[in-house]
Amino acid sequence: MGIGRKADVTMPVPDRSAVDASTRPPRRRQARGERRIDQIVDAAEELIADMGLQAVGMNAIARHAGISPGSLYQYFPEKGAIVEELCRRLVGQLQHVAGRTSCAGSGSQRALPRPETTLDRLLEAAMLLAQERPALLSLLTATDRREPNLLLEAISRSLPSNGAPADEDVARDLATRIFCSGVSLAARQADPGALLLRTRRAVLSSLRAIEDL
Repeated sequence: MGIGRKADVTMPVPDRSAVDASTRPPRRRQARGERRIDQIVDAAEELIADMGLQAVGMNAIARHAGISPGSLYQYFPEKGAIVEELCRRLVGQLQHVAGRTSCAGSGSQRALPRPETTLDRLLEAAMLLAQERPALLSLLTATDRREPNLLLEAISRSLPSNGAPADEDVARDLATRIFCSGVSLAARQADPGALLLRTRRAVLSSLRAIEDL
């Protein structure tokens, strides 16, 4: 999957209090811009859910959002930027749902969860979110690395760890792909239990979290 790292750059931060109020955009304009961004991202999400990530283009998103392509490019320079914003929102929701499942199953125990428990909660959260946001399934299995996918990165970081083996990055990348493919397939099954169990075993095996499955 490969996650690029940007170099840290120190830049002077202007004092906002020193900025003349007349140079600030009116709040009404800001609110209108935020609504338009939501409108664009919502339109993209609906199209991705219906057609898949690769089949959706900027012109289709503009039409579905009810705006001109020129207006769309004022907010997003390319499709990847829209996908990145959608993934950011889905990551927030996935973390929220995973937190709910964690609280529901934690009881009074304060010990760190076992790798199996961590993975079970993440699988459950992904399945629940996929029911509400079907575009998630297409984003989970996106293979074009030119498309930003913060979702895969977040899942990779959320998977359980078994120390730091020499091939940790390779193992985690493989486990993430197995997790995403398994959830995407299971969510389309009437009875996903058996497939989720196989996914669980394969993910844990690739992470070397347990020795005997």
